[in-house]
Formats: sequence, C-alpha cells, structure tokens
Amino acid sequence: MPPKAKADAKAKAKGEPKKKKEREEEEENKVKPPDRDAYRERVDALQAEIDDLQKQKQEVNEQIGQRSSGKDEFFTQKEAIRAELNQINEALEGHESKKGVINTDIGKKKQETIDAKNQINKMKRSIGYEDEAAIDKRIADIEFKLWTESISLKEEKKFLQEMAELKRNRPKVSQVQSLESNLKAGSDTGATQEELKQIGADMYQLREKRREISKRLKDLVDTRSEFMGDVESYQKKRAELTEQIKKKIDEKNKVRDELREEEQKYYEYRDAERQKRMEKQMEERKRFDLERQQSKLKAMAEKLDEQPYLDQMTLIEQTMKFCKSLIQDKGTEVKEDKEKKDMNVFEGAEVLVKKEDREEFYFAPTGKGKKKNWQKGKSRGCC
Repeated sequence: MPPKAKADAKAKAKGEPKKKKEREEEEENKVKPPDRDAYRERVDALQAEIDDLQKQKQEVNEQIGQRSSGKDEFFTQKEAIRAELNQINEALEGHESKKGVINTDIGKKKQETIDAKNQINKMKRSIGYEDEAAIDKRIADIEFKLWTESISLKEEKKFLQEMAELKRNRPKVSQVQSLESNLKAGSDTGATQEELKQIGADMYQLREKRREISKRLKDLVDTRSEFMGDVESYQKKRAELTEQIKKKIDEKNKVRDELREEEQKYYEYRDAERQKRMEKQMEERKRFDLERQQSKLKAMAEKLDEQPYLDQMTLIEQTMKFCKSLIQDKGTEVKEDKEKKDMNVFEGAEVLVKKEDREEFYFAPTGKGKKKNWQKGKSRGCC
C-alpha cells in the first residue's frame, strides 16, 4: 500500500470515533416533532368529558326550568309589594325628617329659655329686688333715716351709694319683668307637642301597614319556595358542574398550550439546524472556491514553466523537416539500385525504372495542342 494511502486510512480510522461521538451528541440534542395524534387524543378525551358535563348541566337546567314556571308573575307581584314598601319607607323617612326638624327647634327653644332664665336670674341677683315697690320703699327708708337720725359721715356715704345703686337698678326691674313675660310666652310648646303627637300617630299607622305588606311579601316568597321545592340543591349542583366544566376547559387549553410550546421549540430547532446546514454549505462552498482558486493558480504557475509558443515551434520544426525531406539527395541510392538491377539484365535489354523513381523530363513544345498537353503532363508529374 502506498504511504499516502496508509496515511489517509490512518486519519480516517482516527476520525471515526470523533464523528461517532458527534453523531451521538447530535441525536441526544435533537428535538423531535410533537406527537400531534397523542395531543389530539388527549384533547378529544377532555372534550368528551366537557360534553358529558354540559349534558348533565342541561338536564339540571331543565329541572330548574320546570320548577321555575310562573317566575315572571312571581317577580311582578314581588316588585309591586316592594314598591308599596318603598312608598311607606319614603313616607316614614319624611315624617322622621320632619320630626327631627321639630325636635331640633324644640331643643333650640329650650336652650334659649335656659339662657334667658340664667340671664334673668343673674339680673335679679345683681338688682336684689323683685319689684319697683320694694326699691321705692327701701329708698324711702334710707331718706327717712338720713333725715331723722344722726349718723356718721361714713354711714351717710354708704347710704347715699346704696340709694344711687337702687335708683340705677330700678328700671332694670321692669326689664326683668318684661323678659319673664316674654319667656313665658316663648316657652309655650303646646302646638309643637301636638304636631309631634300627630306625627307619631301617622308613623305608627305607617309601620303597621308596613308590617302587613311585609307579611304579604313573606307569604308570597314562602309560597314560591314551596312550589320550587328543592331547587336550591339543583342550583348547587349546577354551580358544581359549571366549576367542573371550567376546570376541564382550562385543562384542555393547557394541553393545547403544551402542543404549541413543543411546536415552537421544534420550529426553532429546525430553523437553527437549517441555519447550521446553510452555514456549513457556505463554508464548504468557500473552501471549494478557495481550493479551485488555488488549483487554478497552481496550474497557471506550472504553465509559466512551459514554452509559450510550443505549438508554433512544433509546427515550424515539422515544416522544416518536411522541406528537408523534399530536397534530400537520392541519386546514390538510385544508382546503387540500378547497378544491382543491371547485373541481372542481359546485353541489349533495358530495365524500366519505377514511376516514382524516374527523373523529371519534359518534351519541347511543338504546337498549341502539344503545349496544352505538356502543361497537363507537367501538372500531373509535378509533386
């Protein structure tokens, strides 16, 4: 085996394990396309469960519908009773607001009365007398005492000050009396109390009427509940079925999302592999173009060592050789042949030479026709 073939075989044997390892790694990292049939089976199974649950829910709805006949009439009566209750409640709220206003006014009047009484009592305490006659009597007693009795200057000044104070407070007594009469007139809340009593009576009647209407509403609801029976259990079952259907739908959507996710991964892997193959092809193409360019450059370099006009030179050499062959001297050979041939001929005989060995000759022209024939003979015997 040649050394080059041995080296190639050795390199090939050395590269086999590496290629095998690369193929194994590629198989491990390979992303397979998702199994659509398996996902479709899962989705179909979930859809069958959803359809079954929806069928059960439809049956429950039918049961509820059977027990819900007369619903419109019931709600119409219920709304009418509630409208009556709302009217009574609005009337009660109006009486309550009116009562609150009256109570507020009464409270204000009471506070004003208390303030006025406190002011009157304060004035009475400052005056010390309840009427003008008592003040006049005290003034008269002081004057009589000053006129009839012998008192000291200090006591006299004191009596004079008291008299001045009594005279100054005398008009206040009438003012206090006026305030007291006004207070008595303003503190009369009889009409207000009567109005409060009337409001209370009206509110009592409204409350009694509201009780009657509430009883009618309760009887209507109880009658409806008895007619509907155990519809609450059906409603509860419907709610449970609705929740189960929702969970199954979420599970089905999750399976679809998993399929989309696997498809997305597979598409990304496929695009990446396609990109790798394209890059590899481009690298191989570049390498092939480089090798071809190198081969071309090598061939051009090898061609530079040859004669540029080899074909022309070969043609010239062949032409020269042919021309030399035409002018070569063959007389000696012919003579030798003749001598050899003459040796076998008797006297008086002539041996004809081969046509191709004959020397050129020509006849002298004797006429036009002869000339023409000579020209033909010359043309035939030439070259």
